[in-house]
Amino acid sequence: MLIPQPLNQITISITIGRVMFFISFDSAIYSNDKRSFFMPHNHSRYELQLFIDGSCRIHTDTFEYNANPGDLCITHPYEYHSFIRPSNKEDHFTYATISFSYELTESPVSEEFDIAQMFPSLNSTHIIHCPDNTCAELFNKIHTELCEQKPGHLTAVKGYLITMLIKIYQILMTETPNLNVSSLNTNSFDRETQIEYYFMSSFDESPSIDNLADILHVCPRRVNQIIHQLFGCSFSAKLMKTRIEIAKILLIYTQYPVRTVGEMAGFNSSNYFHTSFHKFTDYTPLKFRKNAERLHPYSTENNC
Repeated sequence: MLIPQPLNQITISITIGRVMFFISFDSAIYSNDKRSFFMPHNHSRYELQLFIDGSCRIHTDTFEYNANPGDLCITHPYEYHSFIRPSNKEDHFTYATISFSYELTESPVSEEFDIAQMFPSLNSTHIIHCPDNTCAELFNKIHTELCEQKPGHLTAVKGYLITMLIKIYQILMTETPNLNVSSLNTNSFDRETQIEYYFMSSFDESPSIDNLADILHVCPRRVNQIIHQLFGCSFSAKLMKTRIEIAKILLIYTQYPVRTVGEMAGFNSSNYFHTSFHKFTDYTPLKFRKNAERLHPYSTENNC
């Protein structure tokens, strides 16, 4: 893979719910073994590195691991880390990097989606795996937008970053050991956590009562009773609320076409998305987008 010319450093702020992210691209999105800094060093921000091709061993204060294509490596603030140079000079690797910090704001917390829930897992995780090419494709699209700098390119970049953050949130829900549902107890709090994790990690797939019943170790009939006790609604209503909340976020913060937003939120047809969205919000997706600042607690003022 050819490494593009370095880009000027750029920092973009994005607010999702009560979390304001400050995301930076340091000189270039893509790097390779020739550009990597092999001496131990640290940063005051989180650093996310997605390995595109090749492999590399990474050493931190508390952890050492092999990074392979599709692995997203997470370096925590002030954590010393270093790449271990391949012993074979013929071995090469390429990765994409962004860094970020965040602040919690006073914005209202959504009942269905709070991206701040990922931080405890993020702080205890060093590596997660992206099972498809979504993250790699998003990095490539971000790089293309920043290189071409067409009118509206920063808006497009923000949309890709939001999509990436939601994807990382989903992966953390399913891959992080301390979120493993089998390790949780069966009291109401833990069951509520299990159910929230389940819907957020599978809203864009085909979640089912049977699957959730297996996770909760109860019969399918009992699932709806538990969800109604904890959330005051049925399984299908909880799933729909989660999908609508994700759609709201994408409508407010990205410029994806409405049809694409529906697909990303898990709706299998454009008509079904429009009908469902109108039923839950009293607005069409397009009208909601146009009136987002007035209709929804998420703020777009700081997304510049």
